[in-house]
Parts: sequence; C-alpha cells; structure tokens
Amino acid sequence: MLEKIIKVAEKSEQDLTFEIGSNSDLILENTITQNLVWTIDNFKNTKKGKLTFPTKFDMVDDILNLDHQGKVIVRMSVNPEEIINKVEFGTSRLKGRIEAINKLKSAGYKVRNFNCSSNICRKLARSILGSYKKSTRKFIKRSKKRCFF
Repeated sequence: MLEKIIKVAEKSEQDLTFEIGSNSDLILENTITQNLVWTIDNFKNTKKGKLTFPTKFDMVDDILNLDHQGKVIVRMSVNPEEIINKVEFGTSRLKGRIEAINKLKSAGYKVRNFNCSSNICRKLARSILGSYKKSTRKFIKRSKKRCFF
C-alpha cells in the first residue's frame, strides 16, 4: 500500500497529504508492530507528499528520533478529561497527550488539528448548559424576591 501512495504522490502535480490512520491508532499499533517506524522510514525520501494520522495515545518515543524529513503530520485528540474517562476507554490521559504533542513538536513533527469530538463535546456542552440554565433560573427566582423592580 505504501508503494502505491508513493507512486501517486510522485506523479501528482501538487503536494498531496495521505491519511494513513483511519482504521486504527498507529501510535498504539506501533508499540506492537513497529509499522509506523517502518512507514516513516520508507516514506521520508519521497519527492512529494505528506502522511497524516490521528492518535489518542502518548507513547511517541519510538518515532521521536526518526528522520521524518518534515513529511509527517500528527493530529492529537484533546477531548476533555471527562470525555476521555467516559468514552475513550484505555487511551492516554489528556496530560500525557499534551506532553506527547510537545515531544513531537520538539522532534520537528508537524502537529496540527487538535481533534475534539464535536458530537461528544456538543452533548457535554448541552448538559453543562442545561445545568447552568436550571441553576440560573433558581437564582433569578430567588433574586426577584429580594429585588425592588
């Protein structure tokens, strides 16, 4: 598959970015297979193109010292800790993710598009807003009893 991506990248008139992590989390997978290390090593010398993948894990040390030639873009999920605890079971904590982002940036990786699940965050926001509206209504009712207008 990587050979096909490289051929397409080099034939293209423009620089293309290829999503390589849509089926699994490559940082986690790499702890078992070392496939991400292999992929970066084999893609770095292409004339054109970039690779991108999302992750929810902080185990990035295996790729920090790779000569990636600036051709890899990492996207990190930065959902609130509450979402991580309730929905993203078994993934790295937010603090670890932020530390990983800093390590990747220091190693010259492009870190873009901090991912935050909009559907989940929207539901959380509605829940928070709903609680806020209820408490605000109670406060207003109590305040009106004390107000002169």
